[in-house]
Amino acid sequence: MNTYQIQDAAWAGYRWAYKAIRRAILVIWGLVEFVLLLRLMLVFLRANPEALVAREIYRLTRTLLFPFQSILPDYIWRDRPIELTAVAAIIGYLIAGLAVLSFLKLFHWERRTLPPPIQYR
Repeated sequence: MNTYQIQDAAWAGYRWAYKAIRRAILVIWGLVEFVLLLRLMLVFLRANPEALVAREIYRLTRTLLFPFQSILPDYIWRDRPIELTAVAAIIGYLIAGLAVLSFLKLFHWERRTLPPPIQYR
């Protein structure tokens, strides 16, 4: 193997790792936002908290909502509860996800291809 093949392999590995990390962050971020929106909808529609699906979603999102517990109080709109803690968490995780993706972008380098060296006869 010559030097160019080694560099190509290294850059291919770097690109693969960057894309894998970015994809994992996007999937986790999307799942967190989806589950929080689902909780917000279940609370608004007054789902039975004893039902299996609602109970598991509430249990799962309880830890996600913990850092945002005392930011905003709950609000009642036309006899329907709106959990503003979940709204604050959605906004907070949106900002955190964008910050993480921006930080990750700092490590995204494009490879500059150099022409091969001139061969003199």
